[in-house]
Amino acid sequence: MTITVTPVSNTQTFGSWLAVTNRLANLMSQNTVTSDATAGGSVTTGNSFVNGHFGANTLHVGTALRGGNLTTNAVLTIATNTAFAQSSITVTDGIVTISNTTSGTSLAITVANSTLIANGSYYLNANGSWERVVTDAAGGNTQIQFNNSNSFAGSANLTFINANNRLTVGNSTVNTAVTPAGYQIANSTVSFSMVLPTSTQYANGAFFLNANGSWAEVSGGAGYYKGNAGIAGNPANIQNLFRINANTMTANVTIAAGENAQVTGPITIANGAVLTIDSGGRVAII
Repeated sequence: MTITVTPVSNTQTFGSWLAVTNRLANLMSQNTVTSDATAGGSVTTGNSFVNGHFGANTLHVGTALRGGNLTTNAVLTIATNTAFAQSSITVTDGIVTISNTTSGTSLAITVANSTLIANGSYYLNANGSWERVVTDAAGGNTQIQFNNSNSFAGSANLTFINANNRLTVGNSTVNTAVTPAGYQIANSTVSFSMVLPTSTQYANGAFFLNANGSWAEVSGGAGYYKGNAGIAGNPANIQNLFRINANTMTANVTIAAGENAQVTGPITIANGAVLTIDSGGRVAII
């Protein structure tokens, strides 16, 4: 800092000379930077600013080292590489290198590119590289991840076992399972397995799924025929001429009122079987 001291002229009194001398002594002790042999060096108080260059072998800062002036902060520009003793930090061409001279290890940090900055989901790895943030899987092992209010979640009711390609849905691992060969629906006591139809069954279309999970061919509802088109249960084969029926009735049969029935005889009614013809019903045996 600059402090003006008015010089003493030859015409001034001894008192004026004494006052100026005391002022100089006060400035030297309070405002002038001096040096001595003590560990802490000399201390001065007040604010100062050097208009030009200032150098020192070792610079100690009590509070902060910043750019700007006494009242306004600004960017502190370090024109050359800055090395920090023991744990040092070096900035060169946009790369910050942090080194430990004792252990001989160093960490080089590059500036993140525009893509990394825009994404934001990156972190600095211990080797100085930028890595994408990956959220830890939620739930337990084999549980499928799903969106739960914009957060990953897992549930024991939705799992996939990679060893046997088994997908399970429900309160237990057997409630609903899908395997490459077909489907299985089960509870704690009963299970139902359904295999996929073959290409022949799929192309024919005249098959239905049995309660035991098998596919059965749909028989013609008008009866069983033989003829020019061969043996078939499909009534679309109109070239078949002969309707075939059994000659023994083994189950109870009721012909209701308003129904007409015919059968080619002779017919035998087995023991225990009953043929009932209600009033208004008719049966012709030919």
